[in-house]
Amino acid sequence: ESFGFCERDVVYLCVQNLSKYLPQHDDLLLQIVRRQPLAKLVFIESEAAVNMALQSRLRATFGAASIDFDRHIRFLPRLDRDRYAALNRIADVFLDTPGWSGCNSTLEALWCDLPVVTLPGGLMRARHSVAIYRAMQYTELIALDEAHYVELAVRLGEDHAWREQQRARIAVSKFRVINDRAPSEALAACLPALLAQFGVSPNASVARD
Repeated sequence: ESFGFCERDVVYLCVQNLSKYLPQHDDLLLQIVRRQPLAKLVFIESEAAVNMALQSRLRATFGAASIDFDRHIRFLPRLDRDRYAALNRIADVFLDTPGWSGCNSTLEALWCDLPVVTLPGGLMRARHSVAIYRAMQYTELIALDEAHYVELAVRLGEDHAWREQQRARIAVSKFRVINDRAPSEALAACLPALLAQFGVSPNASVARD
């Protein structure tokens, strides 16, 4: 209630940097709301000009489809760490941004066992969440295409038992990422060779401008 939601709302987090929300993906949000009338899409505010641009665009998109923007879209002010974690804990679904995937925000959502629906793209920046999921050995919520992205998002919102099943699987598998020392150990192993290419001793202090 402190976030302005009621018990029956289905809360979808759209909490990436607002510049990641591109016009070509607005229709995905529209399709989710069409099929889940209790959906609340939650964004976190950014700079005033960016807020205005996205809100105006989504209001026009929803209006053209005769869907009430104010009923389904919520922009929250910037939250402190505790409030942001609380938002992740009470949400039902995290919608990853196609084209520019979350990384820190995905890890924060998964730490709270919040299901993240992701659609990987062809560039590295569009594959952070899928890489995290694969490291977890959990691939249930990796969409194959845009239609599948909407299907997963809607099913998570509608099927409480299935959503809780995914939460339980995330709760178990997330530790494969959180406790994984392999990346830092691999970096430590390759740094001496990389430094040697530039004639720098691994033990030398590096001056910074």
